[in-house]
Amino acid sequence: MSAFWIDLSPRALVVFNGIMFPEAVARAVFRRAGIPVVTHEVGLRPLSAHFSHEQATFRQTSVDLERPLTEEENARLDRTLDDRFRGHFSMAGIRFWPAIDPLPRTLQSRMGADGRAVVVFTNVVFDTSQVHANTLYPSMFAWLEDVRAAIERHPERLFVVRAHPDESRPGKESQQSVEAWVKESGLGRLPNVVFISPEQPVSSYDLLRSAALVLAYNSSVGLEAIIAGVPVLCAGRARYEQVDPDLLPASSDAYRRTLEGYLAATPAPPSDRAGRARRFLHSELYRSSLDFSAFVAERGGHPGMVEWRPFAPAALLRSPDLQVVVRGIVDGSPFILPAAPAPAAAGIPTV
Repeated sequence: MSAFWIDLSPRALVVFNGIMFPEAVARAVFRRAGIPVVTHEVGLRPLSAHFSHEQATFRQTSVDLERPLTEEENARLDRTLDDRFRGHFSMAGIRFWPAIDPLPRTLQSRMGADGRAVVVFTNVVFDTSQVHANTLYPSMFAWLEDVRAAIERHPERLFVVRAHPDESRPGKESQQSVEAWVKESGLGRLPNVVFISPEQPVSSYDLLRSAALVLAYNSSVGLEAIIAGVPVLCAGRARYEQVDPDLLPASSDAYRRTLEGYLAATPAPPSDRAGRARRFLHSELYRSSLDFSAFVAERGGHPGMVEWRPFAPAALLRSPDLQVVVRGIVDGSPFILPAAPAPAAAGIPTV
């Protein structure tokens, strides 16, 4: 890599994710040489990507969380959330929910009878966000040990532990799974625990809507639970932590104290937390997830892979998303589409 940049004297490097070993080496060598590095990762929308001058795998963007969404933006976000809550979405060509089932009646009755059910959402250890997430704990499993201790201290509350559905994806099965940990730790044998394996197509969204408290490591479902108005506590650094600094305690000791307080008397979330989460997600979906659907399509029979669409070369120059990419690489500008004008005050037309 050192010989490569010396021979070419490039203006910048664009590299996929910058996390896995070859890409991480390239990023480190070029940054050490003072050459700008841009990383990219799959975006939240189908056939989109997120670009960053830092770490695209954290997808951190600058969002004005105080700016109200327009009526059109709210309607568009509601349509997207409705699709997500029914499992109708994909990332990188992978549909996590080929089928989705409502809560079993027995579980629904048990959660309703308890009235204070806690739902625990885990992640997968191979997710590229995990290198950013492990700030309070050395790993997600260290956090789960603390959760297990809390469950044992609170037999009066029901805990539903939901393993991430991607943990058992064919061809990419996790070699260190939550399901295996649950069996080895004996968690599933506790009378106040219900474990939902990754193969069970039980709706995570029905679960969070029935929860009194959601415990997440750092996965997107935590953000969706906030939008649904449910109290949420994270244990790993999540890209949406800017929504509310209280989502992530300052240390593992602080997390244990906060969790204990939540289990004793779950507080109501701050009044505007859901609104801020909606603004954050809208920006992620429609400003920083840059859309390439005009130029590529999913490759049939090869989940996660794409192929070119036929397009006129001039279309490349007309694409606002590609213009953002070019300006970001060449000029170092942010990789984010311009925001829509703020809603006009009552009685004053937007100019």
